[in-house]
Amino acid sequence: MDKKPRVSICVPVYNTGKYLDERIESFEAQTFSDYEIIFLDGFSNDGSWEKICDYQSRDKRVQSFQLPPKGVYDAFNKVIEKASGEYIYLATSDDTAEPELLEELVGLLDKHSDCGIAQCSLQMIGPEGEKDPRGDYWEIREGMKFLSDWLPKYHKRPAPYDCFIGLLFNTIYTSMTQILMRKEVFDKVGNFPETYGSFGDHFWHLKASMLFSCVYSPRKLATWRKYHDGQASDPHKHFNFRKNGGRYQMAMDALEAVKELDIETYNLLHNSILHKYYLMDSYKLKYNKNLLSKLQGFLYYYAKDKELLSYIMKNKRNLSPIDPTFQKFVHDEISRLSIDT
Repeated sequence: MDKKPRVSICVPVYNTGKYLDERIESFEAQTFSDYEIIFLDGFSNDGSWEKICDYQSRDKRVQSFQLPPKGVYDAFNKVIEKASGEYIYLATSDDTAEPELLEELVGLLDKHSDCGIAQCSLQMIGPEGEKDPRGDYWEIREGMKFLSDWLPKYHKRPAPYDCFIGLLFNTIYTSMTQILMRKEVFDKVGNFPETYGSFGDHFWHLKASMLFSCVYSPRKLATWRKYHDGQASDPHKHFNFRKNGGRYQMAMDALEAVKELDIETYNLLHNSILHKYYLMDSYKLKYNKNLLSKLQGFLYYYAKDKELLSYIMKNKRNLSPIDPTFQKFVHDEISRLSIDT
């Protein structure tokens, strides 16, 4: 009987032939070799399938199949069904990875059995692989800015910490390419939904981070290619989804889904009153007079930190989500879980 691989690399493909050679090269260069690669091609007509077949003929760890294209989340779900590894890595076919990515993230999950997710820092690139002209743009997005002092450090974030960050700002898992997950995370959380447009991964992240802790590496080992034709994430669709209240409904659905899985976590999030104000469009969050109620709920029900709650109550007018005192509280909490590598 064949030994199961440690990692299943799951690769949905649809007409990304322009970037596929670079993606395949990133697999071949990995310093960790105990993996299988599963390609699902949506009947591409740009030569992608031929490149996949050529790769499969050269590497016995590669398998592939074709199905009619029904969107990226349907493809994710179908290819994960074929996975047999202990860990799952979802590799979007237009992105890349540094050679040490799998070795680093597998090592972290092996060492920290209390975590279901391992994450590394992210390098955002343009259509031709050029670095984002805005510099380290990933690090100045709202959620990452909130954790700015911790981004250069190895650390752990206990569940449901990343869910709170996702509700207050946006998902901290910007790209699937920067995270490795235990197979049991998918077994418990379930498939990616196909009812939230390009926010399906955000919904899945909310559910997963309610239940599973994350261990983080500050190394930039994954890339996320932005602003090219055929990209799965569309900023215009994102805006309209938020504008029409989609993120609120998504948060409500995620919370209800967790109710059956973990009633303690459900009560924690429900009582925090974070969900009640998530109805506000995220673009209006900075102007939302109820933001302080969000932070009060977070602190009162999750942290039980009366001193900091008192500080917030006395500084309502000037407090922002990245107020230094509130940040310090968060960083102190994480510092208890900092790790040595």
